[in-house]
Order: sequence, then structure tokens, then C-alpha cells
Amino acid sequence: MHTPTDMTDFHTFAVVFAIPGASSLETHLDELAAAGCDDAAFMGPATDGTFLAEFDREAPDFTTAVVSAIDALTGAVDGLRVQRVCPDDLVTISAIADRTGRTDESIRLLVRGARGPGDFPPAAGRINDKTYIWRWVDVARWFETALDERPAGAEHARLIAAINHALQLSAMTDELREHPEELAAVAHFMPPHLEPA
Repeated sequence: MHTPTDMTDFHTFAVVFAIPGASSLETHLDELAAAGCDDAAFMGPATDGTFLAEFDREAPDFTTAVVSAIDALTGAVDGLRVQRVCPDDLVTISAIADRTGRTDESIRLLVRGARGPGDFPPAAGRINDKTYIWRWVDVARWFETALDERPAGAEHARLIAAINHALQLSAMTDELREHPEELAAVAHFMPPHLEPA
């Protein structure tokens, strides 16, 4: 009989990372395994020079699995920088269609309010005049509350988005340390603490 402390499950997710100057991972595979990444399959480099680690990690919950994987990667190789956890939070109409099992046209109708209850989340930005992008966490929440549909993997959308924002802010903060006035301006908008209530 399992007790609450020894109940674990396998959690599948991917992490994008970069190693300055690395054109392959062949010379780093032993380091990655020794650091605790022996449950990951590695791919890359991609066209942007990044690598992908696809984890199938045993842990009590998804949060523990992701955090422990990022920690293991970060300490594995000198200079390794974790970029983001997949799936990406920013999505196009085509990506929304793929994740929800709908057609592009179906999503366009929902966005315009020509179908569904309306109030589709506003776009987070646009790449050009024709290509808009949304935050997946907002879209997934809308599908659940407005259509009573929960796209596959949407239960972790908020956590993944928050972790990716934190990783990006951490990288920017390192650069901003050379510009104290800019770092102070960013700190002005940070919450005083993020400790659980």
C-alpha cells in the first residue's frame, strides 16, 4: 500500500536549453546523465542553436518534476542556460487549432465572435499585420470557462507560463546588472514577495 509520501507518477514535458559554443551534445551526455538527466532524450541543435530535452520524469507531481529537471540541467554543464519549458505559451491561430483539435477557420470564428459565446481573449501581440499571437494560458482558460472544454495539457499552462516568464526575467536581470537604473526600474514593478499565503 502506497502512502502519500511515496506515491509518484511519470510526467512528460520538454525543456529547451542552450550551451554557448556547443554544436552537439556528444561530449556532454555523460555530464547530463550524472547530473540527473538520464530520464531525458536529447535532440538538436535546432536552427537557433538550442537543444531540446524531452523528459519522462518520475515525481510526486508535475511541478516537482519540472523544477527538478530544470535544476538538474542548470547544474550539468558550465554555461548551460535553460530557455523555456514546452509547450510554448505564445500561440498563433494554427497552434491553437492544433492544441484544441479544431481547424484554423474554427478558431478564427471564435476569435471574431462569429461562433461561440464571444469574449475571446485579446491577442498578446502580433508578428505582422496578419499574424497575431495569444497567450496559451489565457486561451486554455477561455476554452474551459466559455466552452466547457479542456484542451490536452492545459492543466499545466499557468505553471509553464509562469516558469518561462521567471526564466526570461532571470536572464534579463543578469544583463541589467550592468545598468543599475534599468534594474531598479524593473524591480519597481515586482511584487514584494512571492511566498505562498
